[in-house]
Amino acid sequence: MFMKNERTAVFIDGRNTFSAARSLSLHIDFAALRSEIMKACKLVTINYYIFTQPNGEIDRSRGVYDWLEYNGFTVIQKEYRDYTDTLGQTRIRGSFAVDITLDIVELADRIDHIVLFSGDGDLSPVVQSMKRKGIRFTVVSTLKTNSPTVSDNLRRAADSFMDLDDMRESIEKTNEQA
Repeated sequence: MFMKNERTAVFIDGRNTFSAARSLSLHIDFAALRSEIMKACKLVTINYYIFTQPNGEIDRSRGVYDWLEYNGFTVIQKEYRDYTDTLGQTRIRGSFAVDITLDIVELADRIDHIVLFSGDGDLSPVVQSMKRKGIRFTVVSTLKTNSPTVSDNLRRAADSFMDLDDMRESIEKTNEQA
C-alpha cells in the first residue's frame, strides 16, 4: 500500500472507521496504526474526523480526542445534529464528506498518495479528481462483514483497496492495552 519515498496524507473518517472496525470486532490501536504508516512512507498529515455531542454536552470520548491530538493526529471535530425520523425515533445526522474533500484538495500539490479510511461513497468524486492529478489513492474499509461498510463506487474509484481486517495483525489492540 505504501511506498517509502511517497509523501502520504491519511484521512480517517472516525465514525465510518469505528463502524467498520466494530463490525469486524476489531479494536484499533491508533498508536500502532500511526507507527506502521510512519515506517512505510513520508507522512505529511494524519487527520481524524469525529463528531461531538451537540450543545456542549459532556462527551465521553473527549479523552480519546485529546490522546489522538497529543500523539500526532490532527483532530477535526464538529457537532452532529439530531433529527426525528418519520417513526418518531431520534437519529443522528452528519457527514464529513465536504470537510475531507476540502482538506484533500488543499494538500493536493504537496502529496503523492492519499490513504482514506472511509467507506462513504460521497467521497468518490474527490478520489477521481485526485487520480486525474496523478495522486495515488488507497481506500481502507471492509468487505468482510455481512453488510460491507464501503461503497462500491468508492472502492472502484480508488487505485487500491485495503480491507481493515487484513491490517488486524499490525493495528489491533492487545488485551494488555485495552
